[in-house]
Amino acid sequence: LTDEAVSHVLNLIHEELRVQRQSSNLPMDDPRIPAILDFISIEKNYVDSLKNAISRYMTPLRNLALFENADMRKNFKPLTSAQIDSMFGNLEEIFRFHTSMQQNLETCLTVWPQVPIGKLFERLVPGMKIYVHYCNNLHFALNTLQSVENSKVFSTFVQKTSTNGTKELEVFLSAPPKQLSQYRMFLKVLVNKTTDKNLEDKESLNKAVRELKKIQNLIHLNRQHSTVLEEIQKRVTGFKENVGDKPGRALICEGDLNIVLAGREKKNYHMFLLNDVLVYTKPNQTSQPPLTHHYKGKILLEDASFKDGASAHDASTATTFYITNSENVSIPLIASSAAEKARWLQFLGSALNFGDTNKLFGVRLTDIMNRDHEL
Repeated sequence: LTDEAVSHVLNLIHEELRVQRQSSNLPMDDPRIPAILDFISIEKNYVDSLKNAISRYMTPLRNLALFENADMRKNFKPLTSAQIDSMFGNLEEIFRFHTSMQQNLETCLTVWPQVPIGKLFERLVPGMKIYVHYCNNLHFALNTLQSVENSKVFSTFVQKTSTNGTKELEVFLSAPPKQLSQYRMFLKVLVNKTTDKNLEDKESLNKAVRELKKIQNLIHLNRQHSTVLEEIQKRVTGFKENVGDKPGRALICEGDLNIVLAGREKKNYHMFLLNDVLVYTKPNQTSQPPLTHHYKGKILLEDASFKDGASAHDASTATTFYITNSENVSIPLIASSAAEKARWLQFLGSALNFGDTNKLFGVRLTDIMNRDHEL
């Protein structure tokens, strides 16, 4: 056995002895105690796996990325800082959260039943919002790993770290979303094992279950948005960056509009209205079905406003409306009909108010995502 393996075995023995000493002082007739002890053991393994991912991969890669010498970067820099950030996301934040959660659970058992387990989880679960960003980023993390796994420098680094190639790192990166689903199952087990003597604690556990469901629903919604954005990426050529690179981005609607740019004649474009940008494209005339489009430009919706351009004195304006961008430039858009214009005005209102009307725990989704990447 290697020194590392021996150390791991000794730690397992010490942990087993510690749990036995701890459980010997607990009222094992309480049906929740065995479940909590099992959960703490699972949580410890999870924390250890997060620690391994950080100490064996993220930290060494980040240290190598700091080399300033050009020759050293060429020979020893497996990933850039941007690639490391994309691959690991907020894994360190998740590690810190669960290290604290494990300690809180162990403390709770030490003073059992002075600290109600339900109140503890009611306080802890909202902190799992950090999984929203991680799960949003996981697609990009695995894509980054796939894009560099055949790199000679990266392969050399991985070979020195693991005998299983990049598979081990992929398992580490994929673990948090799977772990999150286990927490809700565990909380439901605790609810079922909480007797009527602890009704207040049971209600706290039910609140924690509901809060965790909100987080999981938001993650699921973002996955659906990501799927739609991936389809747009396939349909539209000429994007300089990936349309789905901004976490929290969503498609509101699409359709044809005429635009008058810088006083020139109006031109017809196929528009993709996302919650933060209006993208205009032209059909690729030579493309075979399904029809594809070519990217022509965009109008950022941050600090933008819109207004109806109809005038009672000019019937030709019945289908016109305006978007005013952050530079106070008004851009006229012309729909095919008054009804179509009304549809676009409604959807623009939805897009511009997206951050205010979609909230989780009173926090704007755009703030939760905390990303300002431009399309």
